[in-house]
Amino acid sequence: MRLTAVAILFSMAALASVGCTQQQDRAPKPATSIAPRGIASVDGSTIDASELASGKDEPRRDPKRQLDVAIARKLATAEARFRNLTERSDVAAKLDAIRRNAVRAEEEALRDALFASVRDAVALTDEDLRAHYEKTKLRFAERQWRFLRQRFASEAEARAADAKLGADGRLDAAHAEAIGPAAAAEVATATSPEVLRLQQPGERATVAHDGGYQLVELVEILPAESKPFEAVRPQVEASLRTLRAQAAFRAEIERLRASAKIEVDGDALEALEAAPQASASE
Repeated sequence: MRLTAVAILFSMAALASVGCTQQQDRAPKPATSIAPRGIASVDGSTIDASELASGKDEPRRDPKRQLDVAIARKLATAEARFRNLTERSDVAAKLDAIRRNAVRAEEEALRDALFASVRDAVALTDEDLRAHYEKTKLRFAERQWRFLRQRFASEAEARAADAKLGADGRLDAAHAEAIGPAAAAEVATATSPEVLRLQQPGERATVAHDGGYQLVELVEILPAESKPFEAVRPQVEASLRTLRAQAAFRAEIERLRASAKIEVDGDALEALEAAPQASASE
């Protein structure tokens, strides 16, 4: 009996050990971080996909060929540095210009980002927008046109009708379709932008439209009238927000200027100011 009990105890221990092992196998393994890799590397210098993209005029059609080009560029760059070609005056000047242009481009991008953040933070009320609209409503005025038109199946028929009317003839309003008063975009959709070139009432144009042809006659050009506030509210808000952001941005720059350490070489500045005058006198 004792042997049997001991055997049972050993069997239970073995099963427990197996169970623990299986539980460990089923437990999730900690995630391992994999460093981002490029497409290739040349002596430790990585080449990623962005370096294969050519200019907009030459899309990435052959990645293998462009990888060869990128590898050749890396090799040539390293060899040029090995030969100290960066010390040549012409090369050094070119590289310096590239760096200065890159710094300036970065500064301009960050300046624009700061202005955008100032602009987006401007708070505007409905009263602000309506007051700005009243002051600037002429900006939102839009000229309108009125036309008459007749539709024809062919260009020949339209031109024949135009010739029959002659210089002094007019389309019969009772048998023609009226267009307008309509703004330029509406006219272009209804017929053709070409008719907006007509200047005097009675002038006509034959245009293709919707698979047919139209004989379009100018009736009148109406004075520009301001659009209602609600129709131009987004434009009014954009205009006022930009104006206030410009003032706030200037104030912010003045605040930064006041707290910054700025040093100006007066002699160098005067030399720059005098240089154009000297070259002009020569």
